[in-house]
Amino acid sequence: ESGRPHLDLVGCNAAMSACVAKARWERALELFRSLRRLRVEADVISHNVAVSACERGDLWCQALARLASMRRGGAAPDVVTYGAARSACARSGLWQAAVDLLVSMQSAVVRPDVIAFNTAISACERGGK
Repeated sequence: ESGRPHLDLVGCNAAMSACVAKARWERALELFRSLRRLRVEADVISHNVAVSACERGDLWCQALARLASMRRGGAAPDVVTYGAARSACARSGLWQAAVDLLVSMQSAVVRPDVIAFNTAISACERGGK
């Protein structure tokens, strides 16, 4: 090897999570994008952190794109993935998108939890619906 430390998926996920926790969402997204270059295959945790980073950065469009990309790539979004995407939409006042995500969870056989319903309701309240 070249003497450089080997960065595995667990390390990448931990680094991305730390960035999101410290409000460095841009850096978390950079790390997520670097996974492919490093030939490290993203797992559901990687995707969840990336969608959460989009939520923190008010990047609702990127959050939805990440969710769609995840589904196309064969990774199964979970309640956390949908929750972060729904929160990104709710924070941006996109109540219809938040409700649509709640519906799409059910069609994807992901059981919505209380938080899922509360986020959708809050989005509707913010949108005056």
